[in-house]
Amino acid sequence: KEQVRTRVTKLMADADGQMSERRYAEAVQSLETAVKLDSTNTIVRTRLDEATARRDGYVRATRLISEARFRQQKGLLTEAEGLLNEALTIDPNHTEATRLSRRVREELERQKRQQAIQAARDHLAAGRFAEALAALGEAQDPPGASDLADLRAEIQQGQAELDRRARAERLNLAAAKTRETMDAGDLDRASQMIDRLTAHFGQDPGAPEVLRGLRERLEALVRVRDIAQYQQRVHGLLEGKAYREALDLLGEALRRFPGDTGLDRLHKSAAELYRAQQRSQAIAAVLKEAAARRGAGDLKGALASISKGRQDLGDDATFVNLARDLETEIEKQRYRTALDSLLRQGRELL
Repeated sequence: KEQVRTRVTKLMADADGQMSERRYAEAVQSLETAVKLDSTNTIVRTRLDEATARRDGYVRATRLISEARFRQQKGLLTEAEGLLNEALTIDPNHTEATRLSRRVREELERQKRQQAIQAARDHLAAGRFAEALAALGEAQDPPGASDLADLRAEIQQGQAELDRRARAERLNLAAAKTRETMDAGDLDRASQMIDRLTAHFGQDPGAPEVLRGLRERLEALVRVRDIAQYQQRVHGLLEGKAYREALDLLGEALRRFPGDTGLDRLHKSAAELYRAQQRSQAIAAVLKEAAARRGAGDLKGALASISKGRQDLGDDATFVNLARDLETEIEKQRYRTALDSLLRQGRELL
């Protein structure tokens, strides 16, 4: 009996060593021999059950690994990964399962990267930049590679170029609308539109040239509008014979817009009208003075006023005609005076 116990103890020790070396089938044989020697030993039976379970698991895991290797060779990496995960669940320390699982994961990651790259390039070729970036997701390059990083940079560059073209198109449309507003004569609104364009697009490539052209056009139209408004006001004053006020307004306009030929011509016309008005008023004043002296019987004084007017203002036809009439009246007055003197002398002689 003591020999049996010793033999069983040795078989259990052998089984422990075999188990540690993952020689499960040999461990089961050792324990089965021990059970035959001592069928009442519950410890041995428990160890046998454990070894049998380990052996069966190892066999099943090995079969799963074989199936996984077959799937791997067929390119069915996802299925292979699932089989290997199942094998590792059964036998977490299975060396071949661990090694093959690592290789399958690497191949699967590589396959996923290639699929992501291809999908991203398809989206990129169609101009779907957001979808291209989404296709890449969180995928990363393996050490020493830059395919994904380069593709992301290419996509981002394409997106930036698309955004630039879209902004340039919006700027051109807004600029066209601004020109339409200017052509419609709403220059104040056009100025506000240019300010908004400057705020939104001022730093974009090509925008400064567009905005400068719009401002130059606006300034030219504002100049034309303001000059036209000055001219309209001046014409109103001229129609009302307010020539002095018209000249003052034209002086203000020429200070704002020096060298404008239209304003220059209008200024010359207004100056001529003002000079004519001044001459007319001066002539009227002389005629009024002469008429007053003539009415008072001072024909010589009236003629003197006309003579001075002719010296100051030139031989106006009115002056010439009135002077002739006054000279005639003076001659008649002299004749009457002489006749009255002769008649008086004759009466005295009688």
